[in-house]
Amino acid sequence: MAFQRERELYAPVRAFFEGLGYQVRSEVGDADLLAVKEEHLVAVELKLSLNLKLLVQTTQRQKTADLVYAAIPHPGKALVRKEFRNKVHLLRRLGVGLLLVDRLGTVAVSQEPVEMDLQALVQRNRRKRQSLVKEFHGRSLELNQGGANREKLMTAYKEESLRIAYQLEKAGPKAPRELKGYPGVENPQKILYRNVYGWYIHEERGLYGIGPQGKAALSEYESLVEIFAREDE
Repeated sequence: MAFQRERELYAPVRAFFEGLGYQVRSEVGDADLLAVKEEHLVAVELKLSLNLKLLVQTTQRQKTADLVYAAIPHPGKALVRKEFRNKVHLLRRLGVGLLLVDRLGTVAVSQEPVEMDLQALVQRNRRKRQSLVKEFHGRSLELNQGGANREKLMTAYKEESLRIAYQLEKAGPKAPRELKGYPGVENPQKILYRNVYGWYIHEERGLYGIGPQGKAALSEYESLVEIFAREDE
């Protein structure tokens, strides 16, 4: 099987890191894949080939992650060609690891990230790193695929918005202060006021209900709603 899209690399790379004891999420911040073990962050960029865009993206991920890998399909015979070896050499100089995924979905570490003193760089980007970790842990399910179109990504903000829609559907119109304290609901006032997804209806002053689009969203994300229901038991 030849890989046609970057998202097809996600499942085998995810399985590889889960086998090493990492929790894995896709499309966290700007990273195609983020793997977390305790406080250790590994970012992976998924591409169909080694190119300039990939090199730029991996160096950007070094601002927030402890280690960064590029993951590409195994190049076959091109592996020994000078042009490919030169690109791998450049990755090594940048301190970026390389994962090769073959047609069977087996992931091989072609090159480990070079140990570099990136502490100062991470320190300068501490706020962005903390935001990345918060987003990672703010998702109940992995509904995204790394390397996929970003239009319908499930983010922590979207999940919290869905949690609010669930409570409004279950119990009827509520004031923001009544929603705070439900599982996973931290910012009901801001989310209801902004109504980014058009899921809510402003019933009257200080009171919000769920609209048709909100009900449709609950049906679309049924797997998440099942989790919300279990948390309410």
